[in-house]
Amino acid sequence: MFGEPIPRDALSECQRHTELCDVMLLVGTSAVVYPAADFPMQVLRQGGKLIEVNPEQTAVSSYCEIVFRAPAGQVLPSLVAALSEAA
Repeated sequence: MFGEPIPRDALSECQRHTELCDVMLLVGTSAVVYPAADFPMQVLRQGGKLIEVNPEQTAVSSYCEIVFRAPAGQVLPSLVAALSEAA
């Protein structure tokens, strides 16, 4: 919920996964609300890549390897299908 603190254990889990991440999929985020807004930057600092799905440009768009400028409901089913075929 916006304006409410993130539970400490959830934040720790997000941090742990970010440290392990080599590709982060950013879906529908404004990329300006901290501490979550720093997770993509952490991935970049670790040498990882970012993929953005958002109808609007965000603060991290210029750092993304791939950008889908469309709503998540349009992009994600096609992305899942393409990845399923490739696997």
